[in-house]
Amino acid sequence: MVSILTRNRRNRPRVKARSQRRLRRVAKQLLACQPEDEVQLPRHPARHWRKTSDRLADHLSATAQRRIECEAHNLFRKGYGVATHARFRRVIESWMNGGSGHSVVLAEFYSGVLDGFPGEPFQGPWPAKHRMFLVQFFRKEPGLKREFQNWIAKLKE
Repeated sequence: MVSILTRNRRNRPRVKARSQRRLRRVAKQLLACQPEDEVQLPRHPARHWRKTSDRLADHLSATAQRRIECEAHNLFRKGYGVATHARFRRVIESWMNGGSGHSVVLAEFYSGVLDGFPGEPFQGPWPAKHRMFLVQFFRKEPGLKREFQNWIAKLKE
């Protein structure tokens, strides 16, 4: 799999070459249509590559967090099974080991999933599906459930 940074680095020369080709094509067409007249050729469009405002360390930690969340989402979508059990265990452990600010949001969400979102109306199959998955998962991992609930309680303080 090619990373986004590598892809962007490789695409820059391609994008520049494509715009140059477009400029030459337009210039040839204008000269072919009006050979005797003075032709105002189009200017080359200035293309500026924007820089991200995130520091590399912040970008890498955000990317890692997104990967973990996507993996959890895909596991919930697949449903509970032997293979997903082992993978979800690693996801939960990585959440508990990571101390990012986003972990608080995750902790509040999964606290609500485990408690059934008290005081809120039922909002479709998504939380129920999460809850079924977590109930089946924690039935086999009672020690990890205690650790997870302690982690949630610690983050909510």
